[in-house]
Amino acid sequence: MDLLTPTFLIIISLSAILFRRPFQDFPLDDDFAIYTYRARFASQGFQWKKDLQIIGIPMWKMLLLDKLYGSREGGIQRIRHLQTAFHLAGSLAIYGALWNFTHNPIASFIGSLLYSFYGTSPDLTAGSFNFEQFYIPFIFSGLALLQAGPEWVIPAGFCFGLATIPKYTTALFAGALAPLVWVEFGGLASTQFALASAGVMAFSNLAEWKMGFWDAQSRKQMKTRMATTLRLTRTKNMHFSVLFEIGQLFKQALPVWLGLIPLATYFMQNQNIWLLAFSLILFSMIIFQRAFSRYHYLPLFGLLSLGCGLGSGANICGGDSCRFCRFAGVEFKIHGFLLPSPDGTRNPDPLRKI
Repeated sequence: MDLLTPTFLIIISLSAILFRRPFQDFPLDDDFAIYTYRARFASQGFQWKKDLQIIGIPMWKMLLLDKLYGSREGGIQRIRHLQTAFHLAGSLAIYGALWNFTHNPIASFIGSLLYSFYGTSPDLTAGSFNFEQFYIPFIFSGLALLQAGPEWVIPAGFCFGLATIPKYTTALFAGALAPLVWVEFGGLASTQFALASAGVMAFSNLAEWKMGFWDAQSRKQMKTRMATTLRLTRTKNMHFSVLFEIGQLFKQALPVWLGLIPLATYFMQNQNIWLLAFSLILFSMIIFQRAFSRYHYLPLFGLLSLGCGLGSGANICGGDSCRFCRFAGVEFKIHGFLLPSPDGTRNPDPLRKI
């Protein structure tokens, strides 16, 4: 029995848990407080829509999170343990995607280990409650399944459908990939993919309707929430530059950005339609969201980690030619988990809002 793969999976899992550990005791930031506000005061009769405007649609998902939060005692820790579980799942999903692209356990290990580390960057996870970390496992699992072949289109469709539950903007993936499934695998496979993803979305909306979250009051609150978000992006544009923020992310996590090099190389050498389409959709989604907070770039760091894994695989360059990605694979050991503050001390700055 080959023990290499299970050993790597265990190391990745433990690393993901370890790198998330400092976040368990962070002070509450405003995003975390808002999304858990109803849960904290549920014992006093607080209700969504009646006492607090609905956010984080679909609302049945928020009700499940409220259940997990439970009592005030330990509620925050339970939500953060859930976030850690999804971070772990995202790291393993990147391993699976890399395995299907390279069939190289070393390359898969490097890419997923990088994400287990860089996916916990304080800048990317402030505010500490964001839905990017919840949908990342689903979109990368969907990518891995499409790469695996036409017999996996139904599970892939389910994955992209499930990704819309944490954040509905991820519906871009299912909508854009369905025509490509037709081109690559035929009409039947495309229909199966579309029905699988649409079925999850339909079930989610049916649950919303049954629970009373598609009535006139709910729709009005959704429109108010969207208007507030759009106004927020315009306000932030007055005070900061998107290019400046990207530059800061580039500076603080340089090694993983080197994954752009092997990503481009892989596109040119292999002409892989799935990775190219996935990358374009991901960039489009970030732009569509106006990327007004740094956590919107968290899935991009998943893609960059995947690129570093591709670069370390012998199927692209072999030997020692991929110095950039081999450097990226070990740089996290000396880069420092928490970014230093100006006085030289370790300071994750959890309350920093971008």
